[in-house]
Amino acid sequence: MKFIIPFFILSILIYSCESDSERSQRVAKENGFIYLNDKEFMLGDSVFFPVMMNYMVDFMEVGEEIIPVPNVQYDSLNIHIGTSKEEWLGQLENHFELLNKLGFNSIRLVGYNSDKYDDSGELLINLYDRFGNYNKVKFTSFNEKFENAIKKVIDLSAKHQLKVMILLPNHRQNEFEEKSRIEFIKSTYALLKNNNNVFSYDLCNEPLYFDKSDALLGVDQSRSKYSALQLVKEWKKLKDSLAPYQLSTIGFGEPLEAFEWDPSILPLDFVSFHTYNPLRVPNEIYWWSKYVDKPLIISETSLPSDNDSILYAAQSDFMEAAFKRAVDCGISGFGWWQFQDVYWGDNFEHNYTALLDHKGITYLKDSSKAIYGSVKPAGWKLKHLLDYQPSNDCICYNNYRNIVGYKNYRVDGYIRDSLSNKPIEGAIIRGYIDDWTIASNTFTDENGHFSLYSNDKMINLHITALGYEMIYMYNGVEYEEVNPKAQLSDIQLEYQNVHYKNYLENDSTNSNGIFTFKKDEFNQYKFFGELNIITLNRLNLNNEHN
Repeated sequence: MKFIIPFFILSILIYSCESDSERSQRVAKENGFIYLNDKEFMLGDSVFFPVMMNYMVDFMEVGEEIIPVPNVQYDSLNIHIGTSKEEWLGQLENHFELLNKLGFNSIRLVGYNSDKYDDSGELLINLYDRFGNYNKVKFTSFNEKFENAIKKVIDLSAKHQLKVMILLPNHRQNEFEEKSRIEFIKSTYALLKNNNNVFSYDLCNEPLYFDKSDALLGVDQSRSKYSALQLVKEWKKLKDSLAPYQLSTIGFGEPLEAFEWDPSILPLDFVSFHTYNPLRVPNEIYWWSKYVDKPLIISETSLPSDNDSILYAAQSDFMEAAFKRAVDCGISGFGWWQFQDVYWGDNFEHNYTALLDHKGITYLKDSSKAIYGSVKPAGWKLKHLLDYQPSNDCICYNNYRNIVGYKNYRVDGYIRDSLSNKPIEGAIIRGYIDDWTIASNTFTDENGHFSLYSNDKMINLHITALGYEMIYMYNGVEYEEVNPKAQLSDIQLEYQNVHYKNYLENDSTNSNGIFTFKKDEFNQYKFFGELNIITLNRLNLNNEHN
């Protein structure tokens, strides 16, 4: 006994010295949860690199039950394949089995994040029938049945070795809707807190686009960094109190999020971001990895492909180039949008991002298991990338300062810290034309210098940096003509309409070439302006009333 007692006391002393985060990490590890060690995800003693598919799920009422089913546009557009509970659940499981076969080890569950509310502010859930029709019902009316359905999704994903990130409903401005949303989230945490197959919650999807999207017309939709910080503190506190061994993130849309939702100050376990378009992807990966000192994953990326406008081969090359770029830059996970092509109106960018089309039939090992559609080449390529070893060569690309190759205007300036007068690297500059309808962006280099290129005359500027306040400059840019004979081109051309193929060095469609751009396409301009030194104040995070 004289040896047992000191050991027991020593154990108590060790555990009593643990911080809350250390205890949470230890318990998570002991109970099979994904946890973080520095910037790596861990499962037990092994590194876990999330390879994640965005998968949309619907919910169907079958007799006295609610069951999860594939999204109504998967398999056959606008109808749920099958005639019985067993067949509908079987089809969901077929999809998960295929994802595992392709090399995915996780899903980002989309479809659980309803944004519909009734007049009293109650959260509504779409309940489908087999023909794609649905009714909106109050979550509170089907609470237990709906919870059984979400548990079924998690169980089926676990069966096929797919960890789950759950996308939660975005926050609301209406106080009654927000109260209902919070109750929904509380019930989710309570239901799944002990389920180690759920590795994280996405607390808010793309606040850049969806924060205050439900605000009344005429209401100011801007938000200060301090306001965003207080919101996320509340969300994180709620999550940690009810589901302490699962992780939290926000799905950031692009670096512009930092104007309001500054990832450097938000209390998130890790940062996930979305990036699209070959011109933007390598540069945005560079910015996130170089300036955000948190664990990072790409939770959405893709190159849309219908094998006509953009060939399947190009999508496959993009998959390889984006995956390797992420690994080379120290990104800790990689996610694809989405499982199968959809039809969301006349929108090529949204409709063809997936790894399955709607042509032919894919059979699993058991030939009785059929998925209506064929895997695109990018889907088959993924598994061969999983053993890729990083080169640690996260280079800065030649279009980093003028990502989409604007050619008419350029304005230069320097950004410095208001107290130290030191240059601020990685600051974000967003220019707007006079009526604020068209914008252009750039970043500062290690000297705090920036060159903002545009096709339209940018006269208003918004400027910020991670950990700094945002400033506005109105009508603050004057230009001089550099070449009087030059004609302005592509006026009012938005970046969404800039095709990456026009900038490829050799119109290359191999994996090395899809991020290799012509060297002389990104430093052209016809009008030039120069600004005085601009200073930014650091955020005062000690003042809780900001």
